[in-house]
Amino acid sequence: RVDLGSPLPVSHVVVNTWKDAGRVKSLQGFEVYVSKEPGKSEMVCGGPIPQQTGLIPGVPRTVTCPDKGPWQYVTIRLPGEGRTLSLCEVQVYSGNSMAEGQK
Repeated sequence: RVDLGSPLPVSHVVVNTWKDAGRVKSLQGFEVYVSKEPGKSEMVCGGPIPQQTGLIPGVPRTVTCPDKGPWQYVTIRLPGEGRTLSLCEVQVYSGNSMAEGQK
């Protein structure tokens, strides 16, 4: 989960994957949620990301948020039992620039 520090508009989230094809395959079906409170999933952004959309190792995947908020928390989930979420980097954008306070 990314805490933006305060509620901010969120236009899209960029998920940077590892260059290892095995790790990328394990990300199939990930979901991006935004919320105003920690632990809640108030709005889904573009997920789940199905296998047929083709996550490519080392290539960023942009997920658009239809409701810009403002939101404070961005959560990425991998539904299903026994699955491990392993990301390289997550970038949160407000409009065309990275959200202020993004961690």
